[in-house]
Amino acid sequence: ASVRGDLSLYQGLAAAGSGQSGLGVHQLVINPTMAPNVFEYTLTLMQNLEQAELTRGRLRLYLEGSRAGKPARLGLEELRAGAEPSLGFSFKYFQLLEGSLTLPEDFQPGRVVIRLDPEGKGDSETVEADFDWSAVVQPARQRATSGATGS
Repeated sequence: ASVRGDLSLYQGLAAAGSGQSGLGVHQLVINPTMAPNVFEYTLTLMQNLEQAELTRGRLRLYLEGSRAGKPARLGLEELRAGAEPSLGFSFKYFQLLEGSLTLPEDFQPGRVVIRLDPEGKGDSETVEADFDWSAVVQPARQRATSGATGS
């Protein structure tokens, strides 16, 4: 799975331009932690080699779902104590961003929305990606109980 993920990243970097900036969200993985309602995320941003120039900007992450039975949208400032509403990014080819999110007890996530706002570009260059929560949240890690080895 790790090799397939690496291959997918390299293919995306080498992809021919599609008329867009080439900036995008390559992958989002969210893992539960031992603490209730606390999750760790790894987000990979990238742009293809053909378009590669230093790209800087701000990233906003939102969780959409329901809170106390009503539709809700929570930003980073609500999911990370004392956090800014956005994260900075700066890269030429790709960048990994990692962090943690703490969900309110009465919140049921449904989607993750990521908005990339590059600096020095107009609103038309804003990139938005969304993911189903259930598709990006990994099952809780289980400890290996067998001592099997490969040959």
